[in-house]
Amino acid sequence: MLYGSENRKSSLDNLYNYQEAIGYLTDELARAKELLTDSKGYDEASKNLGRYLNAAHYQLVEYAAQNKVIEDGLAKRRENLLNGGTSYEGINVRFGDYVKIDDRTGLAAIDQRLLQEARFADKWKDQLESFVEDYNKYSQELLKNEDAMRKAEKEILKLREEATKKWADFEKDIAEVLKDEYQKQVDELKNMYDSMKDADDKYLDALQEAIEK
Repeated sequence: MLYGSENRKSSLDNLYNYQEAIGYLTDELARAKELLTDSKGYDEASKNLGRYLNAAHYQLVEYAAQNKVIEDGLAKRRENLLNGGTSYEGINVRFGDYVKIDDRTGLAAIDQRLLQEARFADKWKDQLESFVEDYNKYSQELLKNEDAMRKAEKEILKLREEATKKWADFEKDIAEVLKDEYQKQVDELKNMYDSMKDADDKYLDALQEAIEK
């Protein structure tokens, strides 16, 4: 299991493990795609398509596992941004009063107007901006991964269609070869039949002459 395993720790500090695996699989996909494009026959094309689809499957698994880690980390950060807070000059200040999260993009934004009106010290503002930047960093990583997954899925469908078309061309070529071969056999049989018929005709003619004599 990838998510939460010893090699795939469920922490935002361990995303490198996923990124390294995804990078390796991206290279493997490029190799398999090139081999598939250069395939010359059924067996070779089938083998290389299988190699590509296998790598694509594991890449999507890595993306999904990484996204799970990011989503869990974002959930904690979201809770802290919206409901957490700190003390400022003896008053408990709630971050959520000055931060909004866009439900469409998942990105957080500070309401600068309210923040300016509150007249907080720059140190407190810097702290809030740091929290928001950290949150958005991983939100953007999640969006990037989701885009990459959609792109990967489209590429899988595209290559399947191309491979199917290529195999159809192979089938057409083979059918033509078999057609020519069968035609040769038919012609040979026809020639053989015609030769036999000529021989039979000659034999019958000779037999008829002999009978008449």
